[in-house]
Amino acid sequence: MVLSACAAPKAPPPAAGTGFDAPEPPRLTSLHDKAPEQSANTPDIRPGHEYTLPELIDLAQQLNPSTRIAWGEAQQAAQAAGMVQSAYLPLISANIVGGYVRSDRSDSARLLGRDVELDYDTHLSGVVPALTLQWLLFDFGKRAALQEAADKLALASRITFNGVHQAVIAEVSISYFNYNSARRREQIAAQGLKNAALIEDIALEKERNGLGTRIEVAQARQLKAQARLHHVNAGTLARQAYQTLLGAVGLAPDTRLEVADSAGRPLPEDLDIPGNAALRQAIARRPDVQAMQAAHQASLAGVDSAQASFMPKLMLMGFVSRRIGSLSVGNLPEVSPQASSSGAVLALSIPLYDAGLRTKQTREAQLRAETARERVQKTERDAYKQMVIAADVLRAALESHRAAGELVQAAQVTYDGALESYKEGLTGMTLLTEAHSGLLGALEAQSAAHAAGLVGSVNLAFAMGELNQAPALP
Repeated sequence: MVLSACAAPKAPPPAAGTGFDAPEPPRLTSLHDKAPEQSANTPDIRPGHEYTLPELIDLAQQLNPSTRIAWGEAQQAAQAAGMVQSAYLPLISANIVGGYVRSDRSDSARLLGRDVELDYDTHLSGVVPALTLQWLLFDFGKRAALQEAADKLALASRITFNGVHQAVIAEVSISYFNYNSARRREQIAAQGLKNAALIEDIALEKERNGLGTRIEVAQARQLKAQARLHHVNAGTLARQAYQTLLGAVGLAPDTRLEVADSAGRPLPEDLDIPGNAALRQAIARRPDVQAMQAAHQASLAGVDSAQASFMPKLMLMGFVSRRIGSLSVGNLPEVSPQASSSGAVLALSIPLYDAGLRTKQTREAQLRAETARERVQKTERDAYKQMVIAADVLRAALESHRAAGELVQAAQVTYDGALESYKEGLTGMTLLTEAHSGLLGALEAQSAAHAAGLVGSVNLAFAMGELNQAPALP
């Protein structure tokens, strides 16, 4: 399968005459979705340990902020779905009302033919504790629609987290392969510098023996200077690729990290590249497509919710209360009246007129659902386009790698022959210089094509939504 770029089967032997031995890197086991670690502390980097691609991906999952953000959003959506479930349960509340009232009143009255002034001093205090219940019994599917929408949005958030998880894997994998490619080119440049130094030594030896010329020595020194400049530039690109890898993992730029080599990873065969029919079937496995489909289903539930908002509602309400207080009027004895009451009622609410609000809200929800459907279709078209392009790029990279392999073999033979001929005095420095440059370019082209094949394999697996579904290998 295409996912072989993310695995590491047994490494093939290196090309003859290149002077490089590619070690066999470990195999990549399957990665499963999981919550990121809660601690944001940077893990300890083991000195002298060569980190494989699975280990780098594990570090990125702990350090990359994108995974933490996506996980937090998924948790928020899950909590929102749980809050909607609470609407099916009754609401019970306790209320306590207390107060104190004092009033003074003066009246005049005529008793037994005399005017008498009457003063009233009244004190009233009391506490009324009550327990109330509200329970929505029936709402014509309003709560069910809200629950459906919340569940679909929570599903979309979980799928989005899976997509972010795959994006982190892709970023780290591509940076890993590009760094190893740049490091391989630096090694090739170093080998080219050694070969150029050898050619210079041969040219100097021939000049001392009277078999060579100063022009040949100058050409050899020019070749060595060009090789040294090429090696410096290759080292600069390797250091830049190393910083890109550290950034993808989430490590500081000054981190010293040993990275396992990927030169021995085999490329997939042409038959492993899926055809258009398989690519169309893979559209449904894309996290972005699945998330859009879940959001569309949530918008459809929003239409049902808008329609149910103006349907009758049946509610059960009940209460239990007790009144405790005291009353004193003037010099009369104080009394402490107490009373308790309880009751339950069924309330039916039937909307009769809403000034067109229901129609407008329903239409708004329908437009939202239509827009979500258009987004699903666009995402599916874009996904298929990305997969087709990724498959074509991978196919071209495999062809380039095969052509580069043949070129390396021919260039190696040419260089070996030109070097022996120059030693014997049968050819000049010009032919040897061209053969040296040709071998160097062929080796670099082969390394670049190999990296392009690995990167193309990762891109295709990511485009198909299968990057974190690599089977575990023994």
